[in-house]
Amino acid sequence: IGEHGEQTGLGSHWEIWAYATGLDPVQALKIATWDGAYFIGAHEEIGSIRVGKVADLAILDADPTVDIRNTASVTMTMMAGRLFEAATLEQIWPQRKPYGRIPWPTGPGR
Repeated sequence: IGEHGEQTGLGSHWEIWAYATGLDPVQALKIATWDGAYFIGAHEEIGSIRVGKVADLAILDADPTVDIRNTASVTMTMMAGRLFEAATLEQIWPQRKPYGRIPWPTGPGR
C-alpha cells in the first residue's frame, strides 16, 4: 500500500478500508502487507513477521479482523527495534525517552 500525501497518516488506512469493501478484512490486510512486499520483490525481507525479516509493527487496541476500521486504533509502534507510544511518540523501550517538544498544534482549537 502507499498513500500519496492527501491526508498524511490516514491514506494507508483509507486504502486498506477500500480493499475491504470487496474483500474480507484478513484478505485486505494481506494485500496491504505481504502482497505489497511480494509485488516489489521484497517478500523474503519484509511483509510478514518471521525470524530474520525486517519488521516495523503497528500495535492496535482493537481487532481489524472484526472491523477493518480498527486499523486506525494504533496505540504503539515498533520501528527498528524501538517501541514508541503512538499518541506522544515517547520511546518506551529499550529505554524510556521523551519525544520532546511537539512541533504541531495539539489540544482545543488546533
